[in-house]
Amino acid sequence: MKKLLSLLAAVGLTTSASTAVFACNKNDAAEKPEEKTEEQQTTNNTISVLVDALKKEVQKVIQDQLLKIKSNLYKLDQLVNGQTSLKEKILNLPELKKIVGNSENGKMKKIDTLTNQQKILLLSDIKTIINWLGIVEAVKDVYNKEVYKVINYSENFDENFELSLNFDTLMASYNEISDNTVATVKVDCNYVVYYKDANNQRSQFNFINNFTYGLTSNKQTEEAVNKVIKSIRYAGVLDDKTYGDTFAFNNEKFKISEDKVNKPYTDNSYKTQLEDYINKTGKNEIIKKINDVFEKNTNFTFVEYNNSDYFFEEYKNIAKFEANKEYTPSTQKNGFLWKDEAKLEGKNYSSKQLYEFLFKGGQPENLNDLDVTINNKVIKVNNMIHDIAKESFKLNISDLYTNEVSKIKADAKNFGDTIYQDYTIDKLKTNKNLQNSMRLGYLTLNNLAIQVGGYKQLLPSFEVLTSYNQSESSDIESYNLASSGSSLNENFFKQSSLFHTIYNSLETGILARNKVYGFKTTDLQYDSYWSGKYRVKADGKSLANFNGTPASETGIKENMWTKMPKISNGNTAEGSQSMVNNILSLKYDSLSSYANYIKNTGLQDNYSWTFDFSAMHLETNDGHGISLLARGGMIVDKLKDVYSGNLVFDFANIKYAIDNQIYPNNNKDDATKYSWNITIISK
Repeated sequence: MKKLLSLLAAVGLTTSASTAVFACNKNDAAEKPEEKTEEQQTTNNTISVLVDALKKEVQKVIQDQLLKIKSNLYKLDQLVNGQTSLKEKILNLPELKKIVGNSENGKMKKIDTLTNQQKILLLSDIKTIINWLGIVEAVKDVYNKEVYKVINYSENFDENFELSLNFDTLMASYNEISDNTVATVKVDCNYVVYYKDANNQRSQFNFINNFTYGLTSNKQTEEAVNKVIKSIRYAGVLDDKTYGDTFAFNNEKFKISEDKVNKPYTDNSYKTQLEDYINKTGKNEIIKKINDVFEKNTNFTFVEYNNSDYFFEEYKNIAKFEANKEYTPSTQKNGFLWKDEAKLEGKNYSSKQLYEFLFKGGQPENLNDLDVTINNKVIKVNNMIHDIAKESFKLNISDLYTNEVSKIKADAKNFGDTIYQDYTIDKLKTNKNLQNSMRLGYLTLNNLAIQVGGYKQLLPSFEVLTSYNQSESSDIESYNLASSGSSLNENFFKQSSLFHTIYNSLETGILARNKVYGFKTTDLQYDSYWSGKYRVKADGKSLANFNGTPASETGIKENMWTKMPKISNGNTAEGSQSMVNNILSLKYDSLSSYANYIKNTGLQDNYSWTFDFSAMHLETNDGHGISLLARGGMIVDKLKDVYSGNLVFDFANIKYAIDNQIYPNNNKDDATKYSWNITIISK
């Protein structure tokens, strides 16, 4: 257990991950679970953090590898005397003619007649097309990392990762039309990863990816289709002169009502809005624009394959505005100092007031005294939260566009695109689709077809780079965030609808957090330190106070303290520190209901609360909370004058600092003279 916790601490695995295409999680031993001891429960929680991290990494490398083979998914099978020119045994035109027969106007047929040998050959063909060996090596590099070895199922990697096909989803079409023979095949691919769970049983998680593959015997058709799919991938949003704002989205396109226009988007809520827009109206605009640009150069027209609500397949961010840089006062580089009562420069509150507002439920006077004018309405906002959001925005906004350029260049190079692999920040600053964007990501579209006469051929799904920004009232002065960066004037922060959404996100997250922890201003003094026969009371040293009772509107009945894994004094200092950070950040499975409330009601994709006391021991004190302990043998050189921590939301990374007032007599040099116990997180 010590080794596991130390390993987690060493690699910084204090966050969990979610995966968009994760399908299921299984255990081969489907027995009724036994009652777990505290140590077993702690081990289970820690293993779950590792598994979540592994899922995230494996999903990313699979997606990256599949990106590289997109150009292999629509191929020319140049028939010679009716014989295929391809190496594939099943995925060629003559073989598909035997299996499928002729399809009426390109309509897909369910295929359930394959022999076992044909199924083996089809899997082999797909592995060749997707470069299965490359995927295996990429996943192997992740799986064999030192941090994951404790959950490796087998030393033989072939037993840890496999690909299978769901033949119940297999569909295909085949048609011969004038001088062109075409075919399309669809089937779900199941990527399965095996790992060893906390009970040393084989468990698995899997990722499902739809494989759609097209063939044509006509060289002009193959060239035209691949040209469209390849060129539109980047040009759709980067070439704003040709494509306009077809692939640049905003709240007006989404038809967001006025009362919800400043509601923050999480990744999931944005994806839902985008999917609704694409499937209802956006698909018509997209198909029209593709035909406007390409129809004159092809012998076919692009159309929707069938009239359905499935034009949208997937969306994934590659860059979005978030708080990677820490916000801290200009005069306190280590963070907001927990007990400093001096007013911050240019503010009407002190570091101590801000600290106690965030960690002890403190409510300074005149907190909601700032007026802003949003969409011609005067609104009162929380002064502290507005300041945090503003300063964090100025710190991080330039990095968003630098990151966008970096991601565009790297992805274009990976995809083999020679036009956009040298994209520059100067080009982005003049691009109307990007200069104020808050998100950049890939939209995967399916159900697009080519049509010749009455015949349609379904094309493989393809990705298009897209952006999102927020429309502003005509009254606000126009701005260019990519150019302005941190030099934005004060009017932007008091009038911009976009920034008000940033503010609302932080306020909503803080309020949701308060409701699940139950912060309290009463600083209960359980703290004490003692030397010899004398016991001396230590007042005011707790870092945070919360009772763990969620507000009734959360719907959570259990007290948070009862769901926390126990921190034992048998752990290493680093291991116990890792556990405390995971507990406070609600990363363990047992704390998921509290984390989900902050995520879903607080509208946060990112939330964590951490600090660093790794030079000293921490443990759970059932009566009081979480204690910081110093025992004999402590080395004063390993102690610090200042310990920093971070409170992270989507749009703010607030750094705070604990100085030597944490020590006996407020003096680091006295730390080794006493055996002391301080309740740093009190109930």
